[in-house]
Amino acid sequence: MSHSYDIIKVKGDEKMNILIAEDEKRLRILIKDYLKKENFTIYEAENGEEAEEIFYNEKIDLAILDIMMPEIDGWQVAKSIRKISKIPIIILTAKSEEEDQLKGFDIGADEYVTKPFSPKILVARVKALLNLVGKKVEIKKYNDLKIDMKSHKIYFKEEELNLTPKEYELLLVLVQNKGIALDRNVLLDKVWGYSYFGDFRTVDTHIKRLRKKIKVNYIKTVQEKYNIKLEIIKLNQIKKIEKNILEDNKKRRMDNFLKRLPKREIYLFLKEITKEEFEKLDNGKEIIKILEPNFAKNKFIILTRKLNENELLILSKALFPINQSVKIASDFFAMSSIFTIIIGTLLIIIFSSKITNPILKLNKITKKMTKFDFTEKSDIKSGDEIGELGKNINKLSFELEQKITELSLANRELKADIEKERQIEIKRKEFISNISHELKTPISIIGGYAEGLKDNVVDDEAGKIFYAETIIDETRTMGNLVKELLEFSKLDSDGEKLNIERFEIGPLIKEIVDKYKYLEEKMKIQFEINANKEKIWMEADQDKIKKVLNNYISNAIKNVNENGEIKIFIIQGNNKIRIEVENTGSFIPENKFKEIWTPFYKMDTSRNREKGGTGLGLAIVKSIIEKHKGRVGIENLKGKISFWFELKQVG
Repeated sequence: MSHSYDIIKVKGDEKMNILIAEDEKRLRILIKDYLKKENFTIYEAENGEEAEEIFYNEKIDLAILDIMMPEIDGWQVAKSIRKISKIPIIILTAKSEEEDQLKGFDIGADEYVTKPFSPKILVARVKALLNLVGKKVEIKKYNDLKIDMKSHKIYFKEEELNLTPKEYELLLVLVQNKGIALDRNVLLDKVWGYSYFGDFRTVDTHIKRLRKKIKVNYIKTVQEKYNIKLEIIKLNQIKKIEKNILEDNKKRRMDNFLKRLPKREIYLFLKEITKEEFEKLDNGKEIIKILEPNFAKNKFIILTRKLNENELLILSKALFPINQSVKIASDFFAMSSIFTIIIGTLLIIIFSSKITNPILKLNKITKKMTKFDFTEKSDIKSGDEIGELGKNINKLSFELEQKITELSLANRELKADIEKERQIEIKRKEFISNISHELKTPISIIGGYAEGLKDNVVDDEAGKIFYAETIIDETRTMGNLVKELLEFSKLDSDGEKLNIERFEIGPLIKEIVDKYKYLEEKMKIQFEINANKEKIWMEADQDKIKKVLNNYISNAIKNVNENGEIKIFIIQGNNKIRIEVENTGSFIPENKFKEIWTPFYKMDTSRNREKGGTGLGLAIVKSIIEKHKGRVGIENLKGKISFWFELKQVG
């Protein structure tokens, strides 16, 4: 087929449906605004569970999935989609490590977009992926033929052809392979499948029907030409021609001569000489044969050589006497050999045991040494080389035992160091990943909203004000994050000195609680301070302790249940002051007690900013208290949780 076909776009008002699953609301709004401007229908999900529900209930053409979402993460949503659909999936995340990208592509993602990103670039990638899947490329055109890939209909000059499913598939295969001669086997496999057991006539019949329905000879049959090459091998017929040794009168004279021979075996021998053997005699060579005639129960060995033109030298000897002599000799040698072997073996066993027993014992010791068993020692006291070898093996065993013990200890220490380094590396990667997420998300929002203002994504004044306020708010959030990060860095590296002063702890706690008192009515919660009436003094950096108390109390406010209580206890004892901040309605698994103090750690693995801060607060608290030589801790109580810290009491 020499014709070509063109791909054309379907025109119509049908909008394409895009799912945006992103827990960061501001980022989700930004992506939605850009895509709505391109006339897409948008479905929003703030967690993985919502994303799956929307996908199952709506006809989604493309999914944009954030990885770190609450409920169900983006990886799991992508897997669920891939089980039943091949729609394009764009992974949206702050994680830029190669293994994360590979994981995304292994699951079946089509694109991997890392934050920060340009919304315009994201829109371009969305369009490119939708064009690839063919939502807008549904009709193929081949001259006057149009093939609707979606409805499986074919039109000839705008008139629909009444084709059977197999005729449609056959014509589609031919069009997709235009200009290529397809063998009937190929067509059978592509249209009817490998399990079909029909013959080529099925293809020919369908081709005839297609030609009849299309009316134009688009389908051409290519006749193959075969050059048959015959290779003729000429074989010469070989006929066996029997000849006597001598011809004519020579033959008769030789027969008379042979008949007069006293030994019939020689006569039989000469009668069996072949033409080739006779030629060897003519060339001066000898012939040796063993003959077993019918008239004798014996074999003869015969040697023949031509002396001259008319004389043959024939030597014959019966093998029986020779065999008898050989048998007698063999029996004698066999008996003498057996006797010699028995005597020799006994002597060898007796004398060799004196040598081999020590060697076997040493071998047993060395075998145990190969299994790191050094308990058995050599007790050979002889003064020869074997005795010396035993002493050396004992010495080697002792040295190896010492060295292996040392190596085992060193190996344990090395394993511990490697595991420690591995844990440090894991924490380092986790720290970088977390800080990247905390920084990349606001950067994406700030850059995206600024780009949106420039591109007039929103036309109304209220929308523009919302974009500007979002930029200002995210800038402030990012500034606070950088400030906390610098503060933690100073505390962690001993770069900041404490301003130690004496102050009363009770009034400081009351001052902080009074600041939050307005929330009692608004959130329907209750504050309570429990302390002794006498004054309790503390020597510490007052500003730093104030920061610790603010963190504990603000965390309690975020996590307290409705109609719940927040209690602050000031406890004295054992020359220590213990401050406890307790709130109802919370619980933290004990296996998380240690992790919760690490930088950027969040109980919510999706790192949703609306559900908490940066994850640096408790890490800063721990650094401050440890700088004061104090302790921090968590305790689960019945229906509530308590965060506490201890410092030395001042008299």
